[in-house]
Amino acid sequence: MKCNACDGKGKRFLGLNEETQCHRCDGNGAIRPFGIDRPQFLKTLRTLRVILDNNHINPKNLYLHPAKTSCFCRMIAGQFASEGPEIVVSPTHRGGAILSQWVAFHLLEFTGKEVLSVCAEENQQGHLDIPGYSRILAGRNVLVVEDLLGIGSSAKRIIEAVRNLDGNLVGLGTLCKREVKPEEVGNPPEIFSLI
Repeated sequence: MKCNACDGKGKRFLGLNEETQCHRCDGNGAIRPFGIDRPQFLKTLRTLRVILDNNHINPKNLYLHPAKTSCFCRMIAGQFASEGPEIVVSPTHRGGAILSQWVAFHLLEFTGKEVLSVCAEENQQGHLDIPGYSRILAGRNVLVVEDLLGIGSSAKRIIEAVRNLDGNLVGLGTLCKREVKPEEVGNPPEIFSLI
């Protein structure tokens, strides 16, 4: 995949004939989707107290740090960029909206195409719904993101809503996944978790 930020040239133009080294690729146009290695990633999560001493996960501590949140969402976006997501959907609870926005932003960086960010909301019947967006999901590639995939109920309900609205589900990206089987989250084509 060629870097769309610099058009594979390794340099980005800032305007007024100024250019700088592209931070999204290796300088030869090859995208670096992660930009951070796994041991450094886990150390960062422990330092930010996202991973607590008892191995419990508290994603809210990550959202206090926009640059780190952006970096980790970039990892998720890098995993799914080749699938061509056009819309990123997340739950509104916890930090779903934050994840959705950052993942969509980084998908734009990787693909050069605008990616929409939508939040699913709980309706009066207790189901997750995507109000007001039914016509934009139909026939479009949709990536579902969730911060913590524990029992998988909110991710499964979002996946069901996407499918009910005729969206083409490309996968499920998450910061942290516990022992959840694909069928427990609606059998997405791919599940990618940073932890």
